[in-house]
Amino acid sequence: MSDHRLPDGRTAILLSADRAEGLRAEARAILDYLERHPQVTPERVAHMLFRTRIARRHRVLAMVSSRAELLDALRAVAGGTAHPALVSAAAAGRRIGFVFPGQGGQRPGPGKLYYAVSEVYRARVDECAAAFRTAFGHDRPLHYLLDDTGEYHDVVSEMQPAILFHMLGLAALWEAAGVRPAATVAHSLGELAAMVVAGAMPLRAAIVVAGHRSRLAEQLPGADGYTMAVLGIDREQCEELLARQPGWAELAVINAPNLVVVCGERDTVDALIAQVQGRKRFARGFTLRFPAHTSLITGLRTEFEAALNADLPGATFAPTDVACYGSTLGAAIEPDVAQAQYWYWNLRNRVRFDKAVAAAVRDGVDTLIEMSDHPVLQLAVQDNLSALGAPDTLVLGTSLRSAADLGEFSRNLASLAVHDANFAWDGLRVGPSEPMPLPLRDFPHTQWDRRRIWAPYAADTDTSPDPTAVRRVVEHWRPIPVPAQTSPHRVLFVDHTGDCADLASTLAAAAARRGDVATVFTAGQLADGTAPPRGQDRVVLLMPSPPNGETDSATTQLTEFFVQRRWLPALDALRGDGQCWLFTVAGEEVVVTDSVAGRGGDAIDPTAPHAALAAGFRCVAMERPGLLLRHLDLAGIEIHSETADLVVAALYTTGESELAVRRGTLFVKRLALETAVATAPGELDLSHVLIVGGTGRLGLRCCEHLVRSGARRVTLLSRSGETADTATALTQIRRLGAAEIVVARCDVTDPGAVATFAAGLGDQPVTLLLHTAVGYVDAPLAELTAAAVETAVAAKVVGAERIVAAVPRSPDCRVVLFSSVVATFGGAGQILYAATNRLLDVAARRWRERGVDCVSVQWGLWNAAGLLDENGWARIKATGLLPMFPADAIAAGLTPRGGDAMVLAADWPRLFQVFGAFGQASVLADLLPAHFPGAGAGAAGGPNRSGIANSTVTDAFSSSPTAIGASPGAWDTRTAGSDTAGTNPAPAGSRSGDRVRTGGGWSNLPGGLPGAPGPRSGDLMGTDGGWGSVPDGLLGVPGARSGDLAGTYGGPSSLPGASPGSRSGGPVGMSGGSVTGPDGLVGGRAPHPSPGHGGEMASAAGGAGSDVMGVGERVRVELEAVMGADGELTDGTVPLVALGLDSVQALEFRRRIQSVLDRDIQVADILGGASLDDVVLMVAGAGV
Repeated sequence: MSDHRLPDGRTAILLSADRAEGLRAEARAILDYLERHPQVTPERVAHMLFRTRIARRHRVLAMVSSRAELLDALRAVAGGTAHPALVSAAAAGRRIGFVFPGQGGQRPGPGKLYYAVSEVYRARVDECAAAFRTAFGHDRPLHYLLDDTGEYHDVVSEMQPAILFHMLGLAALWEAAGVRPAATVAHSLGELAAMVVAGAMPLRAAIVVAGHRSRLAEQLPGADGYTMAVLGIDREQCEELLARQPGWAELAVINAPNLVVVCGERDTVDALIAQVQGRKRFARGFTLRFPAHTSLITGLRTEFEAALNADLPGATFAPTDVACYGSTLGAAIEPDVAQAQYWYWNLRNRVRFDKAVAAAVRDGVDTLIEMSDHPVLQLAVQDNLSALGAPDTLVLGTSLRSAADLGEFSRNLASLAVHDANFAWDGLRVGPSEPMPLPLRDFPHTQWDRRRIWAPYAADTDTSPDPTAVRRVVEHWRPIPVPAQTSPHRVLFVDHTGDCADLASTLAAAAARRGDVATVFTAGQLADGTAPPRGQDRVVLLMPSPPNGETDSATTQLTEFFVQRRWLPALDALRGDGQCWLFTVAGEEVVVTDSVAGRGGDAIDPTAPHAALAAGFRCVAMERPGLLLRHLDLAGIEIHSETADLVVAALYTTGESELAVRRGTLFVKRLALETAVATAPGELDLSHVLIVGGTGRLGLRCCEHLVRSGARRVTLLSRSGETADTATALTQIRRLGAAEIVVARCDVTDPGAVATFAAGLGDQPVTLLLHTAVGYVDAPLAELTAAAVETAVAAKVVGAERIVAAVPRSPDCRVVLFSSVVATFGGAGQILYAATNRLLDVAARRWRERGVDCVSVQWGLWNAAGLLDENGWARIKATGLLPMFPADAIAAGLTPRGGDAMVLAADWPRLFQVFGAFGQASVLADLLPAHFPGAGAGAAGGPNRSGIANSTVTDAFSSSPTAIGASPGAWDTRTAGSDTAGTNPAPAGSRSGDRVRTGGGWSNLPGGLPGAPGPRSGDLMGTDGGWGSVPDGLLGVPGARSGDLAGTYGGPSSLPGASPGSRSGGPVGMSGGSVTGPDGLVGGRAPHPSPGHGGEMASAAGGAGSDVMGVGERVRVELEAVMGADGELTDGTVPLVALGLDSVQALEFRRRIQSVLDRDIQVADILGGASLDDVVLMVAGAGV
């Protein structure tokens, strides 16, 4: 009997249905059958399913090694929960493109694993080696590929052919599993592999080209004096910097709109790196060993073309059905091109990978699979897809550098299988097809999808969950088995403080017992400049126990670690695919339960210094994407030999970024949705609310929310007190309720000032205390100073401790400390921000131990750049975090019950994908539901999706009673086109301030508050161009937030008594035309002729209006720039296509709107007869 198995040997069990709900029914039926037939194996189940079922649209693939694992996976599907053995998606027809990278940060031995475990890979690579041996008389590239010590030289002439072998071997793995590309997309050297796979040139020809190409490049005079750098800027910015350099460098590669590579003299490139990093943008150098893709290559032309003409006389590319998109010309490669000429271009021309990806996507390629053992082009591909507006494109890798088997490849293959409606399942079949076993008796039939076909009397409410809604997420730790030992490692234990000699010695002895080569590198060696031994697989940084767990100790250790950085030279010891580990002591709160330790659940209290160090260390990982950083937390610095053995074994884990050892057990960190908080009894006491940092953006938003919620007294505490700007905002907020709002000036870092303020509260104890103060520092590791550490800790943490200790509080006062998800996720340039927020988290626990009802909430991304600076906000948003509406976020965070939590909205697959690129995605593995595309990637999930469209969401993200906003009447969800023209009121119990999603017209909210289409009364007003009336006569502007940003924090926006046309200060999303009062409205739109000048983004809360252009003016300026019509677009009613706008210009216009206004509009809409005024309306409705 043949089996359906994945390449790693696990059995593939496919469940499918026409609708997502049918998957649960299928799982329950098969689960019930297996429980009644204990002798049936997973192999027999797989055989029956593939024999008796067709693969329908909604799919779940279980990858199992045992019957018990299959039962657990089926229970997860039936219950709608996540399981690491599951991948799922809604399938569609896919046009697959294989992506072949060029030379990057390669290291010897990338094919060692695959050569050992895959016959297909081994056969293809051996074929390549034989062809190379015939052409050049040796096979040293094969030995480089396998890292056969002493059998190769680490030189370009052996490295590049080895890379070609590797890419062809990995492509063979995919093809052996039944995956055939419709196209290939290639980068530089990768074009050779792409041509072979596509059938455009024979293998021997590609081997010959690679051999001559690499040999001549290696011989280029002075090559050792050149270097390259990846810069996170666009082409225009790069050329601007290059024009000002005294030395030589050229733009060599354009990988994506915001990712380029320069090549040049070492000093010049180093200067460029420093300048780009000075702009707080990513920049990293690497050595390519020759000036590829620059004008210096012209000196090789004659010899290169002569060599190719001699070995490949008159060779041209063959016609093929598989399109080849090359970076040489940034387009599909035409047949009949002379190969000698083309491959010279390939080495000399600027790489246009961005254009190659764009051409493939425009031609319908919607699935991109990278042929490398670790994704190296993922960020570039994602940046291109974002610019192209192709969020549904499926992006997969082949494996991960840390993989110990074919498990990662199998998971990526499984992900493709559930996404691709035309996947060839026979590619998974192994073994003989005969003899055919008898069918399993009583095996369940396909579960029918029963539907009511008669239309209901009333329209159904759309209750589908919103995967991007605000969620409460909590941290937990779960035990894992001790990892199996693979080949021995070279491990360097670094005692950079000089206080961990005993720990280093104990761990080195444990490593030696496992067969590792262990070395201890001391503080003295670091101090005298001794170079660490190179070629290490693991570098472990050891931290001593802090003298105490208080904030002052944390400040000291943060300064020593991140400012003095005595440990940094030790990283030079790592080999290319090595890992750097930080070992902390009691820096994490890991609860050990009965089932793990055989005793009651308890935890070691986390210490502030090491908790903060770990948070900052995660940010270092984001600054160095080529380096895998890991963190392990010990219970204590004194460990016995058995614990040391476990700690060393942890160094063999695959993909896990956060680990801890407690009581002889290894734990990994995971995030999960919090349960049973929204329905917890009780309400917050709003008699007297104190908001520290109360006049900042976030403080004012909290104030507004609490005033709307019925607060009686709100005290806003800030260093500046009430200013002219904040006075305007507070005037509007006071109209929203009967609360007494008091503004007090106090520097919370000054003990005397805090004491004076606390004494002044007298007999008015605080019933709810919110600490929203921000001590933000945006600086990479190299720029941190002791003064910056002290300032950040004082503003964020010390002030909170002093306030909580000093102010009079009611017995049941709840204290909420405003932390950030950066403390958990990290971020480039966010070291101090992450560390200080983590200190707040630890402080909350410390206060709870003292009897204070104190929690720390790690907030996600707010809907305006208020907490971070613009660069920091943009970087975090790019990770997949989505901006939260303040009303949603605050309601989720200010709960009367529950402990510490994260409150965030996210594009979860993208978040998983982006953090996976830095090796930091493991904490998200349990959070993504089993039916969420790209989810369930286990401990080391690879890149799966670029977006969340067409996803199927399980109960983990459903509108269950535990979900945010699940209180009665919280949501009124309607379908587009429903009759909401003032005749259908929202359901009873709906709240003013909640989201009411309607499809057009007007919706009546409770209390007779009419709102614009799809608004929040008192929150988000209008996305379809309508106007919304809100309490107290505040007039909303289309796309604005009435009582929030538009007309509340800025100057008057047609408020009672204001003159028509006054400027609005918040982000308003203008609909074209000046902002006018009701008398100037025609059909909900402001009148022509002139574009509006509503302030797009107030520079600070309470500002009197931004001086930057309004949305309408910005749209016009960008359109004129694209069309070359300087000042000529005066009539906003003429269709843009009638003005000569073509498709290329429309794409560029869309990209500019995304870049400048952070809005997204569709090209089809632009080219479908839209006028300038129509586009302005689209932009106003597309805002966050």
